[in-house]
Amino acid sequence: MNIVSKVTVKHLRQNRKRTAVTILGIMLSVALITAISAFAESFLDMMRQSEIVQDGEWHVQFYDVDKEKLPAIEEDGHVDKASVVTTVGTASLPDGENEYKPYLLVQGFDPTAMEEFPTTLMEGRYPESADEIVLPEHLKSNGGVEWKVGDTIQLEMGTRVIHDQDGDREAPAYYGLEPDETLEDTHPASYKVVGIIERPHFESYNQASYTAITYLDTSSLDGTEKLDVSVKVKSLNKGLYSWADGLAASLDVECGYNTSLLSYYLLSGNNTIVSMLTRVKWVMMLIVAAGSVAVIYSSFSISISERSRYLGMLASVGATKKQKRNSVFTEAVILGAIGIPLGLLLGFAGVFVTTQCIQGLVNGMYGMEGVTMQVIVSWPGILGAVILAAATILISAWIPARRASRITPVEAIRQNKDVKLSAKQVKTSKLTRALFGFEGELALKNLKRNKKRYRATVLSLVFSIALYLSVASFTAYLKGAYRMQLGVDSSKTPDISVTLYPDEEEDQENGNDEKIEQIRSMGNITEFASAVNVSFSYYLDDGNALTEEVRKKLEEGGNLEAAGEDVGPYVIGVRLIGMDDASLKEFAARTGADEEQLFDASKNGVILINKRSDVTNGRSSWKESWNLKTGDSVSGSFFKTEGGDGAGDYKESLGRLGFTVAGITDQLPLGGYYDSDFNSMCMYTTVENAVRIGNELYGADWTNASQVYLRTDDHDALRAELKNMADEGKNIYVYSLVEEQKTINDMLLLVNVFVYGFIILTALICVTSIFNTISTSMALRRREYAMLKSVGMDPARFGRMVAYESIFYGLKALLYGLPIGLILMYGIYLSIASAIATGFYIIWGQVAIAVVCVMAVVGLTMWYSSRKIKKANIVDVLKDENI
Repeated sequence: MNIVSKVTVKHLRQNRKRTAVTILGIMLSVALITAISAFAESFLDMMRQSEIVQDGEWHVQFYDVDKEKLPAIEEDGHVDKASVVTTVGTASLPDGENEYKPYLLVQGFDPTAMEEFPTTLMEGRYPESADEIVLPEHLKSNGGVEWKVGDTIQLEMGTRVIHDQDGDREAPAYYGLEPDETLEDTHPASYKVVGIIERPHFESYNQASYTAITYLDTSSLDGTEKLDVSVKVKSLNKGLYSWADGLAASLDVECGYNTSLLSYYLLSGNNTIVSMLTRVKWVMMLIVAAGSVAVIYSSFSISISERSRYLGMLASVGATKKQKRNSVFTEAVILGAIGIPLGLLLGFAGVFVTTQCIQGLVNGMYGMEGVTMQVIVSWPGILGAVILAAATILISAWIPARRASRITPVEAIRQNKDVKLSAKQVKTSKLTRALFGFEGELALKNLKRNKKRYRATVLSLVFSIALYLSVASFTAYLKGAYRMQLGVDSSKTPDISVTLYPDEEEDQENGNDEKIEQIRSMGNITEFASAVNVSFSYYLDDGNALTEEVRKKLEEGGNLEAAGEDVGPYVIGVRLIGMDDASLKEFAARTGADEEQLFDASKNGVILINKRSDVTNGRSSWKESWNLKTGDSVSGSFFKTEGGDGAGDYKESLGRLGFTVAGITDQLPLGGYYDSDFNSMCMYTTVENAVRIGNELYGADWTNASQVYLRTDDHDALRAELKNMADEGKNIYVYSLVEEQKTINDMLLLVNVFVYGFIILTALICVTSIFNTISTSMALRRREYAMLKSVGMDPARFGRMVAYESIFYGLKALLYGLPIGLILMYGIYLSIASAIATGFYIIWGQVAIAVVCVMAVVGLTMWYSSRKIKKANIVDVLKDENI
């Protein structure tokens, strides 16, 4: 170690407090950079796990593959595992109680599919032959069909087929129940029930069938079956798509990709949310790095001012510019060698503790085994954090190193490089003296005399403010983005939803009233709403009622030509919801709707929900569909479906319907949700209007089902009461959404954990920066303060001078820091707006917190430093060279 390095090390030891604070600043900066990267990797890993648990670990799926083409896929060098699934057939359920799910879909899984696709066995075992089957548990709880392990069941297997209006076979049906579908090409099949599984995650909620699984032996296939082959590849890279497309083309089959899972490997451009978070991650890391430069730069800058005498002494005995410059780089290397490893450990430790604390939330959100949030130690991420931290320290030390190389022996002895005493530079206005007195004028002159230290302190404060506002805005936009992705107002999500069907012997129009009142009278209900839903296609007479964007999409979709001459040219899907009077009045009052028009049956008054979730080119946003205002009228046509055979002259079944807009809003009532289709509109009206229109639309074929939405302070007790009501023979179906609501709340809590953890760590960096800069600056000026005390400045005046310095520091920092912070907030918004159109807004609460905290931290730091100076002996201070 040469003499320059020895002097540097000695200086660091003598100034232990400043050295420790600088190392702490480096540690916190590295820890925050590491935490951002580690959290991003851990989040992606958690999302991969959730996708695998829900849909299985596969990357490419080949559709309708013939048996002879199967070996070409299984034996391909890129393929790790191939899971084979085929649809054996669909059977009607005997005595099924859920009219929306009247079928049992039997799928054949080969052994690999049994292993790879996510199912949970509750009882028995998995099938081992083609005449064995496992059934889902909700077949009993939801469908009312009870088959036990050991039973042998007889089924009539067939294919669901949709017919057109002329009765011709049109297409197979796959998911939701179609009005004109039949089960055809049936044949008998016998299965032994060997197990019960939980509802498969890959079964869609709107699927009209329950999913059962049997064993598939590919070697025994006769070659007529169409197989779906799901492939897990050995190595995930961007060549996946060209390989899969090429293989599918060579086999003359279609292929698809597990885009959700691949997006979490950053291999799919379809998930703009992941892309947005990746961009924001790098933006935040660069902002943190920039803020860290300010923290560390100020430390090195003050260090050079403090060490100028040492450096001058070295220059007087022959030290070159390079050696003096290297003394600063040596200090940077020593501090970095200590701070960077400790920062990495602190960052990963923080992520580990956080993930352990939130593991319960993760389990609660996903409600499935195998999904954990664990710390992912990414070596590229560690290397990136180290390089970024090292570059930060190098940049921070570069300017001070250049200054150090230029220090001459004369400048070091005179000590006038940093303190200029020209009258022009220290001149203050008479207003300063008038407002703040002699102490305020002296405080301002002190700052002007020590410009470099003053600028270093202000720069540190400015970056602290900008860094804090950047992080705060990112977290605020992140929470807003998540709420948009939900597509609902979580405050209006019911805890329990109840569907009521009229009993056969009761009148269709009034059959649910007694049951609704029975539910209303139950205990533990905090919020209640009942509704009747009527859905139909509505042909508007005037397209100007719709926004230009919706009209354009309808025109591009060819709906105008298909509508015909007898109806309006613009067809939309209407959800007309009739609410009970009390709930409708509350909703009208909250949204400012005209209650008189709303309850006037002759006007068909409605409240329009003029807000829908939209995803265009992967970008999520809220949009409007209606170009209307309160008091406007809407007119159009609809087709009656009474008769049910699909035949006849449409002119005879054409009906007219008009609405009066009693209110238009973007809010939701209890149980409401936002549409995601541009041509699907929602209207709220009275129950009487909805029932009358439903009867006119569907006549005797319409089942007047009702929905009841409940919020409760005792979910289990209320659900038990409703279950007793169902057991009494009432025709009702109870669905609990409390777990769904809990998932939403848990996710918001999880976001808050990240938000406030991020802000706290950022605040620590800012506070460290401010404390390091100001306390060191105050310590370097202790001889100056000692001189002022020696010429008669009493403690009260000294305290006022320090207080005014604090105010000047804070005001100058806020003058520059707030605009820079607002600019960075807008940059964060632009990064997020590429995926989610949240709209730019300023988080004034966080701005106010930044202002208060800056003034408080500056004041407290200067108060702490001045107390130490006040207690010091004047003679000792004047002789001391170190802090």
